[in-house]
Amino acid sequence: MYLPSKAKLKILVIYLLVIFLLFAPFKNVIRNLFSLFFYQLTVTSRKISQKNEKLKKENISLQIKLKESLQLKKENEYLKQALNFKKSKKIDLVGVGILSFSPSSWQRYLLINGGKDINLKKGLLAINEKGKLIGKITEVKKTFSHLLLINDPNFKLSVFVGKFGSGLLKGTLTGAKILYIEKEEAIKKGDKVWVKTDSLSFPIEVGKVRSIKKGTNQLFCDIAVELTSESIFFNKIFILR
Repeated sequence: MYLPSKAKLKILVIYLLVIFLLFAPFKNVIRNLFSLFFYQLTVTSRKISQKNEKLKKENISLQIKLKESLQLKKENEYLKQALNFKKSKKIDLVGVGILSFSPSSWQRYLLINGGKDINLKKGLLAINEKGKLIGKITEVKKTFSHLLLINDPNFKLSVFVGKFGSGLLKGTLTGAKILYIEKEEAIKKGDKVWVKTDSLSFPIEVGKVRSIKKGTNQLFCDIAVELTSESIFFNKIFILR
């Protein structure tokens, strides 16, 4: 049925008045219900946030414990390899920890937690768990020592190359090179670089020849060495006494 606009407006006002009269007595109840709803929502949200924070902390704690477990496992592997190396070569090998690394970008040396108290001496060689040369002791104190790494510019050591060559190994920060190899010597790329001392009955591997450059007006070759222990970060170091 069609009703004029004014009639529709009157009916709408009557409807709203009826609704107001019906729900007016329950106004406080409705307000309280809404207040309770929002309170519960806030409390629930806060509890969820606290639970999430607790789970995050537990997750971080588990990750730390996992890393510690993996680190212990890794160290055990290092010690096991070093022990096997020591047994197979029958050598006097002592493990030392690292106190600090050199803060300079132009040097490569460590402070190790062993000195005169464990009979360390200047010039002793240091190897990793696989028996590869990583440096030598340059200064010994009562309870700690300075260890110069093989890629320090001040590192120098007489080495053998291949079967018949010999020269002076020098660190270069990014690796090492061999000095005083004459051009006539039969040195080729890939030849092993090694060192041997009077106290050792076996050679210590240093690396291998990476490249050889022979200048026309030079008496000696320019030989770059690829070290077997390229990393400057170590978990454990072993000193050959």
